[in-house]
Amino acid sequence: MSSKAECKDCRPIANFPENIWRDQFPFVSSSDFAQVTKEIEWLQQNVKEMLMASTANPIQNLKLIDLLLLLGVSYHFETDIEKQLERIFYSQQNLVMGNELDLNSTSIVFRVFRLHGFKMSCGKYTSFK
Repeated sequence: MSSKAECKDCRPIANFPENIWRDQFPFVSSSDFAQVTKEIEWLQQNVKEMLMASTANPIQNLKLIDLLLLLGVSYHFETDIEKQLERIFYSQQNLVMGNELDLNSTSIVFRVFRLHGFKMSCGKYTSFK
């Protein structure tokens, strides 16, 4: 009886085949990591400049913000995005009504503003019925 109690805690040994994928992790030195970090910071600065420079066309600015959201990198630019959205929303009250936008652009405007908590009525989009 004691041997059964001892084996109850034992697990069977499995003979798995050798891994065909092998563990091939590239070696990253600290200098390589520092260079990649510098490149990431440079890219972030370029995107921030693009975001702030695209104030002439609010639709293009909203499309850029939507692209950043879809890529999953918008968290790097949260304050800049909020400032841009507030500026566009309050300065361009008739953004959708004043422009003859296609359905894609209109839906991007609606979705981006709604995702960031701005109140937009869906009644403005009756031209697509």
